[in-house]
Amino acid sequence: MLERHEELVVEVSIVSRVGCIVRITETDIEGFIDQSQRPSWRGDAAPPQIGDELHAVVIDPHQNPPRLSALDRDIATADNLRRGDLVTDQRRTGLDELGMR
Repeated sequence: MLERHEELVVEVSIVSRVGCIVRITETDIEGFIDQSQRPSWRGDAAPPQIGDELHAVVIDPHQNPPRLSALDRDIATADNLRRGDLVTDQRRTGLDELGMR
């Protein structure tokens, strides 16, 4: 079973206009990366090709297939959440407004 915020190495197995199906290397489980969760959608990176390996993070393990993201910011956020280091911008703003920060 996959865990939310888990970091994985995945291999692209199907590419479509809405995203790509990936195989999680360690478990052989398939996952889905929405096109908006790929670096190529937001920048100059080349779109993924079948056989490419990507570093990804689990966004929603309960979907079928599980939803993943390959965006650096999502990977960094997941890392911070796993370590308990994250104070979101929204929470930080709320603390500022209350004079608690």
